[in-house]
Amino acid sequence: MPERRSNREELLELVTAVIDGEASDAEKEQFRRAAESDTTLTRALERERKIKHLIATRCKRSKTPDHVSVKIRALISAEAQTQAQAPTQTRAADLSDKDRSENAPGTGNEPPADVKRRPDLTVYRLLGIAAVFLLAALLYVYQSSTVTEYYIVEDLVYEHYNNHGGNLLPVTFASESTTHAEEILNDDYNLRLTVPELQGARFSGVVYAEFTPDFHTPLLEYTVDDGDHIYVFAFSLDELNKFGVLERDVAAVNRITDINDVHIKEIGGKHVVSWKWHDVWYSAISNHDGETIAAMLPKH
Repeated sequence: MPERRSNREELLELVTAVIDGEASDAEKEQFRRAAESDTTLTRALERERKIKHLIATRCKRSKTPDHVSVKIRALISAEAQTQAQAPTQTRAADLSDKDRSENAPGTGNEPPADVKRRPDLTVYRLLGIAAVFLLAALLYVYQSSTVTEYYIVEDLVYEHYNNHGGNLLPVTFASESTTHAEEILNDDYNLRLTVPELQGARFSGVVYAEFTPDFHTPLLEYTVDDGDHIYVFAFSLDELNKFGVLERDVAAVNRITDINDVHIKEIGGKHVVSWKWHDVWYSAISNHDGETIAAMLPKH
């Protein structure tokens, strides 16, 4: 018996249907539940969504080149003419056992070479036409497009923390006042956001640096009494959308519908805690359990 495919493989085949709205409600719910604990499904969904977005926004509809259209018409015309001249049935297919014997090699009664070859040539012609049509379609859909790599915000938050061993980075500007930090971010960086007051943690300052190539965002740093440090990255949703290659974790986006909602994602044994205040997305990470970080957040 053939080996049964895993449930993940079956769900991966649903990605396109889920994105295009063609999956049933039961399939969507099944995929959503599975994606909450399976990053492979989450990334596949985000990848499909990003590809669809890129095609819709960056691929211009271009006219098929004239020389391609001329070639297609010529091939179709030649094939139609060949089919009109060909016998309605292939002699070799209708030969009786006796006829096959009489027309065996060496009897002098073999069918003309062009008749024997015509079916094979027809297949090649059809394949040629299909290939040209495929090329034309690709030129039409993908002309001037580029393949762009995309990133998941929460995954990169973990990578930054892991790369620096969870230690504090040299700050762009130091401050123990969250209000003062908000003023500097607004005046000097044109960023309107709330710097969280975390219960039981001291605010240390802001690192304004490259989060991913060509995208900068503030990293808010905190110190806890036990010597641990907390990273909190803040992202303007407007800037995220403009940048185009950074996506939030889909399970987090689905989970967070209220200002007090949080989502905890486990990556590499660490917890990344995400929440949204107005038009700003926050993702925090430390050596603490995710529930501990979530409990530090003020309630609105």
